[in-house]
Amino acid sequence: MKFYSSTFLSIILAFLVFLGVQGGPVEVTDDQGLQYHFSNIIRPVPEVLLDEFGEAIEEKKPEKVTVEVFTTFDCSECDRFAIDTFLPLREKYLEDESVEVKLFVVPDRESEAEYYSAVGIQCAAEQNSYWEMYRALHETPDPLNKREVDLNAQGLGLEIVPFRNCLNSGKYDEMIEADIAYAEGRGATTKPIVFIGGYVLLGNQPIENIEKIIKEALSPKS
Repeated sequence: MKFYSSTFLSIILAFLVFLGVQGGPVEVTDDQGLQYHFSNIIRPVPEVLLDEFGEAIEEKKPEKVTVEVFTTFDCSECDRFAIDTFLPLREKYLEDESVEVKLFVVPDRESEAEYYSAVGIQCAAEQNSYWEMYRALHETPDPLNKREVDLNAQGLGLEIVPFRNCLNSGKYDEMIEADIAYAEGRGATTKPIVFIGGYVLLGNQPIENIEKIIKEALSPKS
């Protein structure tokens, strides 16, 4: 009877995990008040440091937390994340020396829309309009392509000839490829995805979840 009971429990557990992986309705509220599906937030494995006598060492409060955001364009979930979460998050922590927010735009190598969008924000940066172009491309209702990137540049009032020359130059290809390789090395196989102090947040996470994890990451571990 013991064998059958353990088998039944294993089946139930596997079923719950399956629902979570599929993004089903299984939700969890943890002691920090985070609402998420099983597959959306991956918690770090707790690490206990011991001194020479085998006693647990209380860790000091970290001086800085790095938030790494990997995303792209031509992706509805990325668009919502950019407007509702990332841009407000960046604005909130812009002057906070304890939190560093890093953005990596990592286009699919096979997507022309994602490539020209990634290049377009760099070309806009040459005219001090990186974030204006970033927002515009995420807000545009039309399908992204090279022409749409050009139209957004015109809409922002950029000098269009230098912008077009930049867009066609290939000057940012090496930088973009380096970001793609870094994302692959970090395990950023889906977008958007956020890494914070051992946590991995998948998909279009609300800003409240990210803020709570930043706060937790900045707290000393006991």
